[in-house]
Amino acid sequence: MAIEFECPNCAAVMRVPDAYAGKHGRCPQCETRLLVPNIPRPDLSNAPPPAVVPTHTTVPQATPVPTPAATAVPTERNPVPRTSRRIRSRRRPARALVIGIPVIGFLLLLGIIAVSLTGKLPELSGNLAARMLTEKSLPRIMIPWSDTGLSQADRQTLQTILAENAETLTSELVTCRLIGTDDGIAVQWTASAAAAWCVVDAVSDSEKPLSLWLKKERPRLNAARRTELLDALAGYCRDKLQQAAGTDINIDATRTRDSVALNAATDALGFAVVAKAAERVIRPAVENEQGQLFLCVPRDTQSLTLAGRNGSNGPLFPGSYHVLIAPAAAPSAAPEPTTDAPPNPDMP
Repeated sequence: MAIEFECPNCAAVMRVPDAYAGKHGRCPQCETRLLVPNIPRPDLSNAPPPAVVPTHTTVPQATPVPTPAATAVPTERNPVPRTSRRIRSRRRPARALVIGIPVIGFLLLLGIIAVSLTGKLPELSGNLAARMLTEKSLPRIMIPWSDTGLSQADRQTLQTILAENAETLTSELVTCRLIGTDDGIAVQWTASAAAAWCVVDAVSDSEKPLSLWLKKERPRLNAARRTELLDALAGYCRDKLQQAAGTDINIDATRTRDSVALNAATDALGFAVVAKAAERVIRPAVENEQGQLFLCVPRDTQSLTLAGRNGSNGPLFPGSYHVLIAPAAAPSAAPEPTTDAPPNPDMP
């Protein structure tokens, strides 16, 4: 026979042999110290009563009473104690790990596939087509006044200065002018008598590697170009206003041309590349929305190399293209004017 009773603390049901009736022990679930009840049974009337330890008697810690071999039996009214559930939950693997490990493995697999596919793309090299233009000047590029960071009064002052006397930056091949307008500072490029404009079709459907590279690198390159532009533009406006106020200060023409005018008129590719023709290194002056690069080159140039411009961490463009330049199309001859001669009365 066994004695069945509940733990007063966690309500766990325990069964212990009759021999432990009236003895102290601990609940196997919550470790609460308890007294095994002494339940008299009719069929054990002839047996000597067990020695009952009074409930008010404290068992010395030096001689602990053996814990009854009690077994907790979960029932509907006796669910698994919360303490037990917490212990089990600690042993289970975290849900984040169960879900995260397959996801991380999948992402790594995608990265390996992407790297392998990218490595199979053709190199950024080959031939590009270009043609000479007959125009001497390119359309103006506008730098809005908001990019200058000037106050309204300083904008008006600088606009008047540049409208009356445009900033002129001249080299052997090209002349750049900064002109004050209501909308901002206009950038005007004009080729010299010994030079001509050529336009390079840099990005086209047939040049997929270059298009893919530019799509990936455009945000980074444009961020660097924009930072350089705004920094140089702020310095130029400050120096120009101080110069107009009577301060003896020289304008850095090369920095103004390269960091202000060129950066304002080009996009990511024009910022990253240079053209090499003979012993000259030429930066693109303008880049339009179609990805065409406009360069001012010596008039007799027939080919050039498009390569990366050196930045602080090396070349900004990792490729190299050979560019063949077609001559400018000859303008069509105007038709000879014709007049209707009056009839000769002597002719039959």
